[in-house]
Amino acid sequence: MNVSATLLAGVLCVSTAMLGRAAEQPPFKVVVAGLVHGHASGFFEHNQRRPDLEIVGVVEPSRELFDQYAKKFQSG
Repeated sequence: MNVSATLLAGVLCVSTAMLGRAAEQPPFKVVVAGLVHGHASGFFEHNQRRPDLEIVGVVEPSRELFDQYAKKFQSG
């Protein structure tokens, strides 16, 4: 086995071990504060079903805007 193949095998073993460890840890809990700028939409689209991330709350003073997001990204 040449040096490149050995290095690749080592990286794959470490990566696999890290993935297994990450699955055992509880999810990172996130609260979203403010929906008015629209950046939250992308966040919800990309992260709402990640097992390593749990969205535990949303703070938004505009009930109308909150309800729009709730309707768009409701889980279940």
